[in-house]
Amino acid sequence: SINEKTIEKFEQITSMEFIRIDSNITIVILSLERTYDEKKLTELFNKLANIIQKKFREKFNRSLSVLISLKYARIENIYKIYLQLKNYSDLSIFLGQEKILFIEFLKNPVSNRSINFDKYYNSLRLNIKDCDLTEISKTIHSMFLQTKEPFWNKKALVKLCDDLIYLIETYREENDQTSLKDDYNNGQLDIKLLYNIENLEIWFTKEFCYISEFVVDFDVYNYSIKTQRIIKFIKKNYKNSITIKDAVDKLKLNKNYIDYIIKKETGLSFLEYLTKFRIEKSKYLIKNTNYKLYEISDMVGFKPSQHFYGIFKDLIGLTPLEYKDLKNNNPSKGYPKNKL
Repeated sequence: SINEKTIEKFEQITSMEFIRIDSNITIVILSLERTYDEKKLTELFNKLANIIQKKFREKFNRSLSVLISLKYARIENIYKIYLQLKNYSDLSIFLGQEKILFIEFLKNPVSNRSINFDKYYNSLRLNIKDCDLTEISKTIHSMFLQTKEPFWNKKALVKLCDDLIYLIETYREENDQTSLKDDYNNGQLDIKLLYNIENLEIWFTKEFCYISEFVVDFDVYNYSIKTQRIIKFIKKNYKNSITIKDAVDKLKLNKNYIDYIIKKETGLSFLEYLTKFRIEKSKYLIKNTNYKLYEISDMVGFKPSQHFYGIFKDLIGLTPLEYKDLKNNNPSKGYPKNKL
């Protein structure tokens, strides 16, 4: 796509050579008619890089980043410059997508030191348990910050992403959700934007906020296998109008046994656990979203909504509207203590 007509637009360029390294990297070597100062070179290369990016996007519908060295060199020294450019190309995830960058102006040092994220993982688990979207976002931001400030650390970033993916898949499997691999194969996971660190952070934040929607009781795996199955059934179906009969049909367990085993291990009957779970979900939605109360009622499985208002008041000691006032730090009166 870059032909002689393109070069003719730049009278300073006497020749242009393309050397394809692989499917992702191509070297462009420019010969200039004479030596120019840094400002003139920057303007010239910026203009040419913009044309290359535009033509690449038109032909392949993909983004292209251009890394530039302003150094003049004899032909025998070009390989050394290439290695410098290649090093920064390997760090492109820190640089952003579809960028034009001059390596002389890039200052961030590089590190390969190991980073221990364990304390952040523990915090993230607690954030998810509490359905605290703000803290989830803060924790993930802190982890990604460790990989880019004060040093770019690709090794730590790769490990962090691997660990977070493993954590996501674990949560999804334990809560009967589809895997990321299944989502990708079904066209529900778009990875086109995951080529820079900012978009990675945004994606992981959204993913863990989504996880918090179906994880409430983190101690569920301390229960027996049968109780775990009952709780997983509730978590998966709480949005629907389910009864203990639906659990009997699905789990192939006796009705009285279901009530007995879940009551023995959690202190709550099937209906009480289902109701508590729905109320916890509604509290999260009231606290963290702008849905109307009747919409929240429907989203957590309470139909009709009047039923929701009464149960919420009985268990929490506040009406949903009063609880919403507390969320907005605008209590109109002294409210009773939370019963849950």
